Amino acid sequence: MTIGRERVAIEGKAERPARRVDLDRLRIFACLSTFCYHAIQIFDLNPYYHVRSHTLSPALDAVGRLLHAVRMPLFFLIAGMVGYLALQRYTNREFMRQRALRLLVPFAFGIVLVTPWVKYFELLDGRHIEWRGVIHLGVAMPDPLTFLRRYFTQIRWFSWSHMWFPLYLFLLGLLLLPLMRAMPRMTSDPPPAAALGLPLAACIAIEIALRPLFPHHIPNLIADWASMATYTVMLLAGAALIRWPVLEQALQRGLPVTALAAAFGAALYLGAAEGPLKGIGRAMTLWGTLCAAIGLGPWIGRGRIPAERYMAEAVLPVYVLHHVPLLLIATQVKDLPWPIWQRYATIVLGAFAITLAFYHVVVRPVGALRIALGLSRLARKDD
Repeated sequence: MTIGRERVAIEGKAERPARRVDLDRLRIFACLSTFCYHAIQIFDLNPYYHVRSHTLSPALDAVGRLLHAVRMPLFFLIAGMVGYLALQRYTNREFMRQRALRLLVPFAFGIVLVTPWVKYFELLDGRHIEWRGVIHLGVAMPDPLTFLRRYFTQIRWFSWSHMWFPLYLFLLGLLLLPLMRAMPRMTSDPPPAAALGLPLAACIAIEIALRPLFPHHIPNLIADWASMATYTVMLLAGAALIRWPVLEQALQRGLPVTALAAAFGAALYLGAAEGPLKGIGRAMTLWGTLCAAIGLGPWIGRGRIPAERYMAEAVLPVYVLHHVPLLLIATQVKDLPWPIWQRYATIVLGAFAITLAFYHVVVRPVGALRIALGLSRLARKDD
């Protein structure tokens, strides 16, 4: 069973691929996992987060490590698939203009209006995260207006926070554009299924060679080369899956194998000591999980309900907006005398409810805000 490749002629123009429902659902899943992952970081064992609880959870730490291994690579894999399809319809200039409106404009919006408050909550928690690590502050926080003045005039207080993602996606897409544009001219002979092992081999090499040098994921374009290399591999792998559909069909047939590889990799990643085996486990977790997710396409791509179309459009705005309400709630409940699961659930559900309500009431009806957050001026029609 293969995923539909129907192409629809539009007023005599270039044919447009039918919308991939399975990819929309995977993007929605990745977006929702962002709430789960960032709430986990409040309680896990990794110190690199804006707000931290005094109560830590090894169980949440294990879940967070697995999510961290696959969550953002999934975004980049989907972006590679969608980007390759878009290049069949747009010139290079049109494609980059569309990417700039979709990614750079929300990036600028987030840097100016969102990340200052993320940094404020970080400093309010007595922490200052920079590219070299975490500094624990012993001074009182200034009032919000004084902080904002310092934030926009002193580079040491600047924070990418979560807004690194649209910038990385734009820059890597720009760098890889010539290669992705050349893919249709490459051999049309179907590659063997064994070619699916190439991204895994690349990810293993990255984990063994680069991850020890750049172990902490602090995205700032100067100390994150292991993750950037992984995202580059994912973008190219996504484009290859669309260029040669036989590879995606092989993932559908080999779903049990990729699922077992992901499970084995997760056990190795969580159980091995620091070293090459842990890196191999992380790479197997990443690529095995993503292969299984794409291989599930014929099953998760069936049917469609209006709420999915709504959420598929909301993914980027929700991603940009979610961090402030999540940290606001976290500062109030992270150290309450409740079980961790109750605090965690309160943060996740509360942040999602506030973010989606703000998107629906404030952003979605206003054309200028829609454009600022990477959407068209008007809500899109059903595909």
